Amino acid sequence: MKVLFVASELYPWQIGGPQNVVYNLANHLAERIDLEMLCISPGEGQGMREYYRREITFNLIEDRGPKWFKYLHRNISYVENFRELDAFDLVHFHILPGANCFFLPPCIKKRSLAKLVLSLYDWVPEELRFYGTAEKLGHIMHWSAARRRFRYFDRFVVNSTYVKEIAQSYGLGQVEIMPNGIDMDEWRTSEKLPLKGGVNILYWGRLYAKKGVGRLIRAFAESLIGRDDVHLYIGGEGPEENLYRDLSRSLGLEDKVTFLGMLTNEELKRYLNSCDFCVFPSVYEGFGISILEAMAASKPVITSRKGGQTDFARDGYNALLVDLDEPQGLARAIKEMIDDTGMRESLGANAASTATRYDWRRIAQDYAGFYERILEGN
Repeated sequence: MKVLFVASELYPWQIGGPQNVVYNLANHLAERIDLEMLCISPGEGQGMREYYRREITFNLIEDRGPKWFKYLHRNISYVENFRELDAFDLVHFHILPGANCFFLPPCIKKRSLAKLVLSLYDWVPEELRFYGTAEKLGHIMHWSAARRRFRYFDRFVVNSTYVKEIAQSYGLGQVEIMPNGIDMDEWRTSEKLPLKGGVNILYWGRLYAKKGVGRLIRAFAESLIGRDDVHLYIGGEGPEENLYRDLSRSLGLEDKVTFLGMLTNEELKRYLNSCDFCVFPSVYEGFGISILEAMAASKPVITSRKGGQTDFARDGYNALLVDLDEPQGLARAIKEMIDDTGMRESLGANAASTATRYDWRRIAQDYAGFYERILEGN
């Protein structure tokens, strides 16, 4: 089986959910299939072999030209590079066929018999209400272009039941659920930090409206009534960071909330190993990889009942799930987690057990089987 991955910027030069999936999936699939990648070059002096298996063949697009013509150049470069490659059985897009690679799907269908697969890492229309005007306009244009290319794909991949149901409600067929994976060993570390609280709570992620950080800060303030030994750590950056800092000050939480800024993977692991539990109060998550990472580190989590995380986060077993439409629900869950050490230990142990089912080696094996079924016509 010969497979081509079509992607944009690669991990670790670009950090994000799709980049993480491509990185881990490619490295584990390379043991099972003949894999090539068509992607944007990380730039001069940036070696690939330090991060990716030697079995993978890279076909790199130079990202050059004036800013306003960058996407036109990328579109042309994807097509030109593909035309120089040998035939493939299957081409898996890990990038929407919008601004970056609008021309490539029809080009592949015109000149080859390869099956086309597209991974949808989120559903853009659900995201639009959280963006500013300029960002929203860009996403609408990109999504509009992508939708017009969906007809060229034989299968679509989503990472959760939640996103599959949304995709199907928009009329999309042939949708397969393939969850994100995790490297269990990566999230287990013995190193701890001297944190400030007797009980320490951790959130990390982008600081904008969808993630619910303002809701978390207000619920945290309410849960502190009668307690003076609890501390909240907030990792990440985003457009609403100053708003959340102001909110913390207005609630008198200057000494109880610490903003950590953007964390490296190593810094995150140390904070995660040192905290007592994690809270992710997003309006929704397409999958919720941060939640799974916390579970891999044996940490109980509090999160929403709505989103892809409900495929693996079970209320009272490995997490506490809350209805974010109920104003007091999050505060009650935080207080319960603070007060009940035994519950935290039980949830954390079950969380680690759950995370093992999402090991990348198992996910890669499932992907290989998925590709085989497509090529067999099933």
